[in-house]
Amino acid sequence: MVEDGFGMQMMETATLAFVWQGLSSGTILALIKLLEFEVSNLAAVAIGIEAGIDSKKILSKLRV
Repeated sequence: MVEDGFGMQMMETATLAFVWQGLSSGTILALIKLLEFEVSNLAAVAIGIEAGIDSKKILSKLRV
């Protein structure tokens, strides 16, 4: 649970970098972090579908 809360806070901070910093090295790092979250979600969907897991359970595991 602590990791999930930390991950959500990191995602919110990375999203705010686009608003406050414009184009800088911080924005590039934020983009990389947001892409990591997206890849994690895509991997969860792919593994869930391959394993035949119910779609509601897959959606509950995604970081939105």
